[in-house]
Amino acid sequence: MKRILLVLAAAVFCCTACSSNPNQTRQQAAEATKQLKQESREAAGQLKNGAEAARTDLTAVAKGVRDGLKDKPSSLVDLNHAWEGQLMSLSGIHAPEARAIIRHRPYTSPHDAVTKGAITEQEYQKIAGKVTVTPR
Repeated sequence: MKRILLVLAAAVFCCTACSSNPNQTRQQAAEATKQLKQESREAAGQLKNGAEAARTDLTAVAKGVRDGLKDKPSSLVDLNHAWEGQLMSLSGIHAPEARAIIRHRPYTSPHDAVTKGAITEQEYQKIAGKVTVTPR
């Protein structure tokens, strides 16, 4: 915007300084204004396109964040792949239980940890919604 005003002021100054004919000065000022008007429209179009692209990008980012927050499987602890510390982050699972879970792998379902004797049914009930198994 500053550029446009600067060019307009320079054009008007140049026109008045270069000619003593008022009609010629008016015509030159009109031409300079016409050119600035066209450049302003083009700049506005570019700004609009840039704003639209930025809005599209921000919408994609927001959707990605929302999808990431909804992604429950990634927040589940995999009994077939988790290391001891990850298993110990589960409620009621301490080092002995975590090592037993690791020792009794592989599992075909989360409840197999009970069936194979790695943890008790009570311990399993505390972690049931927080664990999964994927094939090894």
